Amino acid sequence: MWADDESQEPDIFFQFIEAVCQLADCRILHFGGYETVALKRMRGRLPDSFHAKIDALLERATNVLSVIHPHIYFPVYSNGLKDIGRFLGFQWTQESATGLQSIVWRKNWTKTKTADIKAQLLQYNQDDCRALKHVVESIDSLLSPDVPPPPGHARRSVINTADLRQASCGSHKFRKIEFAMPDLDVVNRSAYFDYQRQKIFVRASTSLKRVLTKAMPRRSRLKANRVLQI
Repeated sequence: MWADDESQEPDIFFQFIEAVCQLADCRILHFGGYETVALKRMRGRLPDSFHAKIDALLERATNVLSVIHPHIYFPVYSNGLKDIGRFLGFQWTQESATGLQSIVWRKNWTKTKTADIKAQLLQYNQDDCRALKHVVESIDSLLSPDVPPPPGHARRSVINTADLRQASCGSHKFRKIEFAMPDLDVVNRSAYFDYQRQKIFVRASTSLKRVLTKAMPRRSRLKANRVLQI
């Protein structure tokens, strides 16, 4: 479904709604909140006769990201579809394809109407849908370790967080922290360096120090009046 410009958007949403409503009762899987936001926005632009159908689609919609975020921790830099999908073995037709790049393609197509750019966009959207299908199937195989993974899915090791050893409270307070990954040690040291830089900045800037001094209430110093020997 393709719209050459904004005026054709209601027509392709009409096609989409009619196509999905002909299916049997099922879940509509999407990744992130963009799809439901677009449906709600389009609800106000379509005739009242479509509102009930759109409401039914919204009730059948499941945001896969909302399931992943609190329950599954993938060893990737973000919970984006690209990072998770590539980790699970899915490959986009264009390796460098991103959501930002798709906006650039669309802008270029609006200017040139080139068939190749349109094909890139259609392929990118289809790849995103296939990537989501791949992620959902992978999650299903994680939840059912006794069932063989679907074709094209590698068996991956999974650790249930409930089985992880619980460290006793304060056990790391007076010793060097042993991180599970060396990279976490680098992050920790970098964070401390950033903290030090902020402190140095406050000391170096006399004007800022003067403002902070005025803002902080003065505390009265308490003198020791008893000596306890333990």
